[in-house]
Amino acid sequence: MKVKSILFMLLILVALVAAGKLVINSVDATTKTIKTGEFNQSVITSANHETQLATVSGENNPELIPDRIAYTMIFRLLSSYKNDAERKRLRGYVQQNLGITDNNEIEAVFRLADDHKQRTLPIDSEINAIKDRYHPSHSPYSNDDRKQIEKLKKNKEKIINDLISDIPRRLSANGKDKLHRSIQERVKQKIKIKD
Repeated sequence: MKVKSILFMLLILVALVAAGKLVINSVDATTKTIKTGEFNQSVITSANHETQLATVSGENNPELIPDRIAYTMIFRLLSSYKNDAERKRLRGYVQQNLGITDNNEIEAVFRLADDHKQRTLPIDSEINAIKDRYHPSHSPYSNDDRKQIEKLKKNKEKIINDLISDIPRRLSANGKDKLHRSIQERVKQKIKIKD
């Protein structure tokens, strides 16, 4: 479970930097990739053990990427602007890549993204504060800290699920359909998750 947490945070960082192909790669180990059927299997070798991690590729299996991860990526991207010029470029992204062209709909999508940021930023800060206590030694988390991080992550999942549920209220049926279709056909295609 700890590997999932670290990898999810790496995915978030990659999304903000790349805004293109989103890939999570493992750290602190030597990786060999082996192609097998639907999934790529990565064998992670450390000094003491060998573990197999499944890679879920949205390019090959978008249905296996959870909606909440894809919506989180979009909301984080759209709320990452620091000035009007960046926001204008992101508006272009919404129009071109999400297919939403109506100004009111675009603003509604930005409000969703901004709400996501406002509600998750304090949680991210709290998670990072816990993690910083274990850096740079990377000692295992105490049981209390591990439980607290899991609780905070569940709170973030609830926030994104609530926002996804709120989309039909905030967007027209056409805007909702365009956003959902873009998430399924474009965003998920660019996500890879190593479990």
